[in-house]
Amino acid sequence: MSIPFHPTSSIRLLPLLAFFILGASLPALAQVKHEAETGVRPEQVPGMALAFVEFCQFRREVRWIEERSELGLTYEAKARHDGRHLSIEFDSLGNLLDLEVEIRPHEIPSPAREQVGQALDARFSAHRVERAQAQYVGPEQEVLAWVLAPGEVAWSPSFELVVQGRDAEGVHTYELLFDPEGRLLRESRLVLPNTEHLDH
Repeated sequence: MSIPFHPTSSIRLLPLLAFFILGASLPALAQVKHEAETGVRPEQVPGMALAFVEFCQFRREVRWIEERSELGLTYEAKARHDGRHLSIEFDSLGNLLDLEVEIRPHEIPSPAREQVGQALDARFSAHRVERAQAQYVGPEQEVLAWVLAPGEVAWSPSFELVVQGRDAEGVHTYELLFDPEGRLLRESRLVLPNTEHLDH
């Protein structure tokens, strides 16, 4: 059965269609992310997360952080391992989300480092990288293997940067995620509570 064509109705729909088409083509950038971090005791953390961290066999004390944002409730285990600060993030049920390892910006391998630098220069009139992390996402067994034998597991991480940047709206703090090739995947403007932001 053919559907009758109504020119007037179609004209009214054009602005709406254009809105959805443009919206779908725009990258998911400049979202505002409100973060609230609180230190918690191990007994307040989901059992699966605790068990995974115990398998990691960290020699130093592990600090647990509960983080609330628009993305929901997550838990982070923060530790120092193999000479670096790292954090392992879990969802509210204790499922592994990712492993983030502190790096220096110049440790981002080339040519991804150049791509990241060009993206920052194009995005901000002035900027300073406050923190850089290599982000590993994968099955629990692979993440655990990386923790137990850093440097022996071949893995191409993404890169998460916390940047203080100046643009037409002023100076703000941003969290930017780049893929292994240095392409920008996500940008969020961080809004932190007026309390101490827990970090390493």
